[in-house]
Amino acid sequence: MKKKSFKQHMTILLGMNVIGFFVLAVVYWVGIYTEFAGTGVGKVIWFLFLILLYTGLQHILFRNYLKKIVNPLRDFYQILQSVREGDYSDSFPESDIKEINGLGELVNEMIHYFDHFIKNMKKMARGDLNIQFTENGLLTQSFQQLVGIYRNLLDGIHISIRQMNEVAEDTSSATQELSSGINEQAISSDEMAASTGEISETAENIAEIAGKLKNSSDSVYNLIEDGHSLLESHQKEMALTREITIRNQKTVARLVEDIQKIEGIFLHISDIATETKMLSLNASIEAMKAGDEGKGFSAVAIEVRKLAENILHFTNEVHSVVMQTNNSVNEVKTTSGQVENVIDNISKQSAKIDKEFGKIDEETNEIVKISQFLSEASAQQKVATMQMSKTMQEASVVLKESAKSAANIAISVKKLKDYIDRYTMEVEANFSDKGSMTYETIKN
Repeated sequence: MKKKSFKQHMTILLGMNVIGFFVLAVVYWVGIYTEFAGTGVGKVIWFLFLILLYTGLQHILFRNYLKKIVNPLRDFYQILQSVREGDYSDSFPESDIKEINGLGELVNEMIHYFDHFIKNMKKMARGDLNIQFTENGLLTQSFQQLVGIYRNLLDGIHISIRQMNEVAEDTSSATQELSSGINEQAISSDEMAASTGEISETAENIAEIAGKLKNSSDSVYNLIEDGHSLLESHQKEMALTREITIRNQKTVARLVEDIQKIEGIFLHISDIATETKMLSLNASIEAMKAGDEGKGFSAVAIEVRKLAENILHFTNEVHSVVMQTNNSVNEVKTTSGQVENVIDNISKQSAKIDKEFGKIDEETNEIVKISQFLSEASAQQKVATMQMSKTMQEASVVLKESAKSAANIAISVKKLKDYIDRYTMEVEANFSDKGSMTYETIKN
């Protein structure tokens, strides 16, 4: 199976990060809209759980792919070390090994030609000019072939070094981005931890407010109980007053009837007194007609007339008193009716007040239930925020360690890049220039 290149590994890593982030967002919003995560603290815990899960998966993926990226770099570095030490066969492709073997054969041939050339020079020094100069052409050809092989080898090394530079730069950029992302996540974790502290403080404030609300509700409940008792006592007194008023109205009605009867009797007495007065007057007239014989009867008639006048006078006075009493009784009757109406209105208002007290009692009970619920919820929220704060602190430690590891990786990659740059300069100084000089010298 063909191995993937560095760019392919980086593409896969970035693609999986993007897909993971998209899946994380979808799962988070599904949890929120389906109310799977609940409300309040549940949403925060759900979000933190997904962040920790995403961070863990990202750490695992980066570690695995980093091995796939760093291992080839380490292998290539070992190959470069081997090349620098003169070992051209370790971990090289087969095509490069064949070129290096050919290079060795050419070097051996050049040594042979140099030896033969030196022997010919010695012959010329002794005066023997029987020399074959074909070796010089073969030597030149061998140098040209050697330079060509060195050129090909240097071109391959340059290409590999450029690729290594690209890999190092991409790896450095990726590790810096990863380190920056981890630092941002660590900062977010610290901010979230601070937010959980504020949430915990808010929960304590809510619990305190709930306690005060419960105490106020208890006070209101006691006042309502006192109001109920006072209202019941007031209703009993109003019922008794109403009963007394009804009895007074009946008594007044009987008094009115008796006064009317008395008035009739006094009218009858007044009529009798008037008739008696008229009779006594007639008797006096008749006695005067009788002369001396009627004097005694005349005196009696006069006394009877005076008595009738007195009776008529007293009857008028009594009638006047009876009429005043009748008016007073009528006023009492009217006042009793008004008192009854007032008592009815007070009874209705008392019933309304009693009903309102009932509503206030129900609302107070609801307030007590709500305060108890707030107290319990704030206690649970306090426990949850403490757990969340602990989790965020642990997550912050993990993220900071990850950031430290990423920073170390970035430093290692930078060192590797610097080493590659230095080695490139050494290769260009030791091979490229010398190879070009040798080639130009031979060419000339």
